Amino acid sequence: MIKRLLQIIVLLTITISANCQVSFSNGSTVTEIQTATVVTYNHRFYDSTERNHKKNGPALDDARIAIESRSSKFEFKFEFDLAVMGNAVLDPTAPPITEAYFVYKGLNFVNIKTGFSKIPFSRDNLQEHFDMPFMSRPELDKSTIFARRDVGVTLYRTFWNEKINAYAGMYSGQGESVLTTMNDASGSAEFAGRVDVSYPCKYKYIQVDEVHSPIPIIQVGLNARYINKPVATGYGNSVFADLNHEKSIMGFDVSGAYQGFTFQVEMDQAKIVPNNISQLDGFPTTYYRTGGATIQLNYHSKLLRSVFAVRYDELNPNDLTQDDTRKAVSFAYNYLINSYRCALKVQYTTPFSHFTKDAESALAGFDPQLSVAWQYWFR
Repeated sequence: MIKRLLQIIVLLTITISANCQVSFSNGSTVTEIQTATVVTYNHRFYDSTERNHKKNGPALDDARIAIESRSSKFEFKFEFDLAVMGNAVLDPTAPPITEAYFVYKGLNFVNIKTGFSKIPFSRDNLQEHFDMPFMSRPELDKSTIFARRDVGVTLYRTFWNEKINAYAGMYSGQGESVLTTMNDASGSAEFAGRVDVSYPCKYKYIQVDEVHSPIPIIQVGLNARYINKPVATGYGNSVFADLNHEKSIMGFDVSGAYQGFTFQVEMDQAKIVPNNISQLDGFPTTYYRTGGATIQLNYHSKLLRSVFAVRYDELNPNDLTQDDTRKAVSFAYNYLINSYRCALKVQYTTPFSHFTKDAESALAGFDPQLSVAWQYWFR
């Protein structure tokens, strides 16, 4: 019995420590298979009068399978999340397909990416979820004021030894719900673009400095997007489910890394001109603004094989409404058994201030929440 137990422990240790992935090659094309599983336990600290505690308990947050192929001129990726199967009807902003695109790199002056993928807007949006110390993104980047993914075409190129990244694209304007709903009758598109500059060397879209950069690195990014939907489309269940408006968004982010410390700051602001003037609540204006900000600081300890992080984020869904800004502070601790390929994550989020919780509020109030997750990323 003891011998068998030791064999199991050794097998688990080898499995956890291995840096592995399944790869195939025919000499000109390499194909890789990746998987990721995240199991969480959530506990919300409800008010004593609350009797519905259905959001407490264990959950399967991610169960992803991805296939990637690369050659000298082409790239292809298809990623599927089994954990959200069946939820697309209830939440069109969270379809089971998370990536389905291909890239053509045969042109010298630009790369062409087409399919369903992340829109090049917001550094936080472009970062890989499994590389983050927090299990959930800030409210600003949860498809609340802008869609994170869509079907479309993106042109991109790097300059100055990859220290400058430039993106521009056209998309359906339906966001994540494009996979589960038909396009609206207008057929109008959304346009988005991003430029970021790093110095003194390139800086990947990561939040944790596991290599402990010996020199300070900083990156500054600018984003913009525009959409004009003349008819209501019923976009998912986001705060702005009615796309019956003209919307332009500007965003700014800055991030940096040095000796295990990293920080991220992001601010996004949208101007919305609704076709339905009743959304202006009788104010003498033709538009309203929505937006928010997030500030995050992280530290990676090689000695403790741990990451410590703190984040503040806020979101104001409508500047015409008083006392309606959602503010929260979150703390995270990660124990990295094998980098982020195998990690234990703990996150605690609490309201920073309370806003009016009435029927007109675009965002529901929330209770403090403690989450614990076990992550295994096979790549």
